[in-house]
Formats: sequence, structure tokens, C-alpha cells
Amino acid sequence: MTRLRILPYAMNSLSSKAISKHFNAKRVYPNRNYRPRTGDVVLNWGFRGVAPALESGSDNFTILNKPIAVDRASDKVATLRLLKQNNVAHVDFFLNKDDAIKSCEEGNIIYCRTITRGKEGKGIVLARKPEEIVDAKLYTKYFENDKEYRIHVFNGKVIDEVQKKSMSEERMREKGIIKTDDSKYIRNLKKAWSFCRQGVDAEDVVKETAIKAVDALGLDFGAVDIAYNSETDECKVLEINTAAGMKRPSTTHLRYVRAISEYLGIPFSTEEYNKRYNCNAENYLV
Repeated sequence: MTRLRILPYAMNSLSSKAISKHFNAKRVYPNRNYRPRTGDVVLNWGFRGVAPALESGSDNFTILNKPIAVDRASDKVATLRLLKQNNVAHVDFFLNKDDAIKSCEEGNIIYCRTITRGKEGKGIVLARKPEEIVDAKLYTKYFENDKEYRIHVFNGKVIDEVQKKSMSEERMREKGIIKTDDSKYIRNLKKAWSFCRQGVDAEDVVKETAIKAVDALGLDFGAVDIAYNSETDECKVLEINTAAGMKRPSTTHLRYVRAISEYLGIPFSTEEYNKRYNCNAENYLV
């Protein structure tokens, strides 16, 4: 039987725990006692460093998401360069401040990214006017859109999809969130946006682009953030996450479990999932 091991970016990662507990698979450190056996499958959950443990033991094992690929995906400059090289639709970007200023003078809104490995809007300075542009490692141009998706891809297939939607006034009050002028342009929980799945069915071009993006970065799986313009039927990749958040039971957890089971050749049973988590998995598969 194939032995599954999880290599998490951090041992306190709740999402990696959710996967490992379901399969009763040990989470391993990159530099401790684990040694791959012949036939092992190592699921790399967001780890991007050097893993000496993987370099000893058997050579005949499989690692899903090599650390070097995860490292590229975590760096926005490397990600955008690879997407460009592979002709995958992506947001326009500049590495030179003067180019960013010129684009802003042409009427574009610019994201000045002072760090390239940030998440949840960290390190972003929004510039609507040329004089607001600051020194940064990366500049990206705002892509006019009316939808933003997160598309989960595993082994060349879309396994899950959610859409960022603006919170209701009631929910904002519950969470103590107040919308700001830049809420339209920086879409995260702090800016009153959350992922929803009810009635979500991403357009074909979005799904196809997500699959191409994961492949372009040399990944086996990833959660691709994509903006979509309904009027032009255009989409642009924003970034790719290699350690998607999830809890048990949930739709995302179930769909990763099902995809991993399929990869390992393990039958997936909704009945067993129901018993294990005391839920109705049918609801998650809609």
C-alpha cells in the first residue's frame, strides 16, 4: 500500500493537519528523521526551503509540489515571470518605478508591492496618482474585473472553486469591519470580502487558465486566484497558493481528500466520510 507523508510549511498548519489526520499520515520535518521509502508519496503543503530528509533514503518516491516550485509560487515576481514565459494570462507588471509611474500617468491604478512574498494585502501601497507611487520590488496594474475566484487544481483537474464576494452589512457589523476607499481594489477579509461557493460556477476560460497556471509553475496542485471581466470574457492570474486553508469537515477538505484518494488509488466513500465527521457529505459535493 502506498505510504502518504505530509511535508508542511509549518507544523502548526491547521490545513496540513486536516489532511494528515484524515489519511492517518504523519507530517514530517524537512531535516529530521524521515527517510523516503520506495513508493512513498510526499504531499508538500507549502514548504519552500531545503529538505535534506528528502535527499536520503530511497530515490524511488514521489513528491507532489517540489519545494523549488513552491518557492517560485510564493514569490510574486517569479510567478509572474513564469506565467509570462508560458503565455498564461496574468496581471501586467513592472519592475521599474519609472515604468509604473508612466502607466499610472496613462490612467491606470498601480499596486506598489514593497514585499514579494506577502499575503492578505501585506506590503501593498495603492497608487491612483503618479505621486503616490513608492519604491517597491514589484508594481502590478489593476485589472478591471467584476469577479474574483480561487480555483483549486490538483493533478491537472479543477477540484474546487469559490468566489470572493463583498460581505453583507450585517456580517461586517458582526466582525467589526468597516469598508474603506480601497476595498474595491484590495479584496481580503479585512476589507470586507470573503469566499463564497453557493451558485458559483466559474467560466471555462477561468478554469482553463488556472490549470495552465499551475502547470506553468511546475506545480502538481495549487489554489489559483484569478480576476475575471464578464464584459470582455478575459481573466488574469493574480497569484497561486500552495497551502490552501481548510478545516474538517468542509467542502474544500472533502474535495482535496477525494482528489488525493484518487491519486493514491484509494476508494473514496461519501458514506464513510459522513460517519467519520458526523455530517452529510452530499451537501459538500453540490
